[in-house]
Amino acid sequence: MRRRSLLAATGVGLAGCARLTSPPAVRFDSGHARLHPASERVFTTGLDDESRPSATAVPDEAPELLGPDASQVTVDTLTTPEREEQFHVVTQLRSTPDQPRELSPAVGSTFEWVDRSTLRFHTEIDPWGDLDDLKNAEKYRTAERLVYTGVWTIAGTAAPPADVTVERIE
Repeated sequence: MRRRSLLAATGVGLAGCARLTSPPAVRFDSGHARLHPASERVFTTGLDDESRPSATAVPDEAPELLGPDASQVTVDTLTTPEREEQFHVVTQLRSTPDQPRELSPAVGSTFEWVDRSTLRFHTEIDPWGDLDDLKNAEKYRTAERLVYTGVWTIAGTAAPPADVTVERIE
């Protein structure tokens, strides 16, 4: 009988360890994005690789990332903590004025853990539309490059992953 109790206790202990080592379930909560000339410094650091979409996970409160040209909604998002169990994924995609593009989480897509420290999410990259529809359209048409910057709130855990992988869905 003692052996069964020991085995049962070991099983419960291992199940508890599995919960501690498996990544938490996360879900897309909200987000915002905007197109802007690449010369505007929304964040203090820019794209690592200009040819690919960039994604970085940041804590709920990250004012040190904000550049001088950040929009008020971006400032509010990264300086005002909403809840304990969330972080943000900051995305950037470069394009040109003759082919402006936007990047967004794919509809119905979930965020998935590749491993304990890498979060993957599927995105869609679409044509942005007509620059003439924008206020100050000339500023966009004469820019050398454009950047579509998004801040996506992910709920479920307070600790952002060390790495984020962006996968494009065609």
